[in-house]
Amino acid sequence: MITVNIPQSLRKNGKFCVWKYIDRDGHKTKCPYDPHTGQFGASNDPKAFSSFSHAHLVLERYGYDGLGVGIFGDVCAIDLDDCITAAGTLSEKAKDIISRMHSYTELSPSGKGVHILFRASHFDYDKSKYYINNQSEGIEAYIAGATNKFVTITGKRLVGSPHDLQERSSQLSEVLETYMRRREWGREEGQGGEFTALHLTDDEILSLVVEHSPRFGALLDGDISDYDNDQSRADMALCTKLAFYTRDPDQIDRIYRNSGLGRTDGKWDRVQSGSTYGRLTIEKALDMVCEQYHGREADTVPQGKREALDSQISRAQEIANVRKSDKQEVFREDRELTLV
Repeated sequence: MITVNIPQSLRKNGKFCVWKYIDRDGHKTKCPYDPHTGQFGASNDPKAFSSFSHAHLVLERYGYDGLGVGIFGDVCAIDLDDCITAAGTLSEKAKDIISRMHSYTELSPSGKGVHILFRASHFDYDKSKYYINNQSEGIEAYIAGATNKFVTITGKRLVGSPHDLQERSSQLSEVLETYMRRREWGREEGQGGEFTALHLTDDEILSLVVEHSPRFGALLDGDISDYDNDQSRADMALCTKLAFYTRDPDQIDRIYRNSGLGRTDGKWDRVQSGSTYGRLTIEKALDMVCEQYHGREADTVPQGKREALDSQISRAQEIANVRKSDKQEVFREDRELTLV
């Protein structure tokens, strides 16, 4: 960390935590800690943060991995993931956003992304209209009142960027409109008018999925072994496949829930980045798919295979029904135990 480069206004008035990497399900995650107590700190609690001088002392004395800044008041940030090429140059998208924002900008801890820190006084972030974390673009916004996260700080300032945070409310609005606009659910819309809705039924889509990609028959049954038993990877795989046959996010959601893959742990409906895990997964799948099934005679499922396909579909639906029944029974038992 290059301490001398950390903006003077942040060092004077900012709220800081310390953080270190922890392993969660095989992935390294940056976990914030309260510099006063050394205990895990809530990112949205100002009391879990301290002055710069105290946090920096704790960092050096106790060997944490870095410093973090709390997103409070008018302090904001934009995180651009994996925007630095193998040659060490910025992607065109990163160049555009950095140029528009023109505020203090630094390398992320990984060295593969950048953080833009700025001020946006009294900014009203409409999470129903804009993403907080647009995973398909690799952009995340940190705005007070709209996010519960802290932002790491390294002091590795990009040459040419301002030395301190600038007021950038209007520029933030431009970036959100360009890169963070949510897909409008319930409206049939293709990318650039390239897609034509076919209005296939759920059963027709399931038949086509199994016919053209036999491995997805197992996935519909809930078998995720082809994805190293990683449920999230399997979720994305199925949603991406379904997005080839329908651009309707509600239909993808319905087919997913009724399949054997449908989650029973509550994660599909878990609130995340101003939306839900399920909706974000579907939106990313729709953004990733650049082609669509147009319907051809050659794609018609042969009559001789219809019975086998129907059996697979029925089996997947039966598994989903069993899972739902099991979940409802657990909820019923929990309630009975509570009442007793």
